[in-house]
Amino acid sequence: MVIHLTQKLADKLKISPAKATSVNEFLSWRAHYVQGRGYRLVVFMNDASRFTVVVNDAKAAKLKKLPEMFSHALVDTLYSLNVNIEVIGCYLEDLGEKVFYAKNADRKKTAQLNQQVEAVLWTLEDSFSESSPNDIMLSSFANNFMLNISGKNEFIKPKEKMFDLLGKYGLPVIKCAAFDLKVRLLLGGAGRDAIRSLRVPSNITFEYLHHVLQAAFGWQDYHLYNFGMLKEWDINHYHKPEIKLISNKEDYEYVPDVIYTDSKKLTDYMFKYQLKKK
Repeated sequence: MVIHLTQKLADKLKISPAKATSVNEFLSWRAHYVQGRGYRLVVFMNDASRFTVVVNDAKAAKLKKLPEMFSHALVDTLYSLNVNIEVIGCYLEDLGEKVFYAKNADRKKTAQLNQQVEAVLWTLEDSFSESSPNDIMLSSFANNFMLNISGKNEFIKPKEKMFDLLGKYGLPVIKCAAFDLKVRLLLGGAGRDAIRSLRVPSNITFEYLHHVLQAAFGWQDYHLYNFGMLKEWDINHYHKPEIKLISNKEDYEYVPDVIYTDSKKLTDYMFKYQLKKK
């Protein structure tokens, strides 16, 4: 695997990368370090697809283990997109354990990297959520922008291009378990409840589930929210949640016995608790 470092990131790592020779773009990545108000990011971009992986809170301790940090973030990002775990394994095997750091000397690739960095920063600064978006959410927005990747006025999303390239392994690229959910909005009175039937990936995060619910009911995301895990549910009685996942960072710091929703997945709790959004 080759990681082309921008000068800023190379300085942070205190290394002097060599100039790269001929490389396989599918196994070649670019990386840039960005620091601002309350964030330290490393943004990685694949040369062949412009697929983007983001690591937030990239402090010095993390930077010392850049290859491991990248591998974990890559797996989490691909898995969040429901990429077949066997396909992820094949790609990691091709990347290999040995990392070669190279200078980021290609102006065209640098411009493309800067474009992905701008998309990440736009997401970070104009987040639709009260809480800061996590690494996967930051990556997701950059991977969903339509880009002219081929240079022939053929626009495609980076994630779709990455899926195409991962098809080389001859396995189903997208493969995951799913949950069928029935979501009921209590409006009072017989037959008046609003009900939505949803099918979601089992590994969906609670942040994404929140936005799915907003879309399903036509809401505008005006209010704070949390999720409560109930051992028992009775439509006529309120049961105190045994586990409460809270979405607001400020409340999380002051309310005891709660869990911050960041990166928590539905599958982490679905088999043990009934789910009720409050």
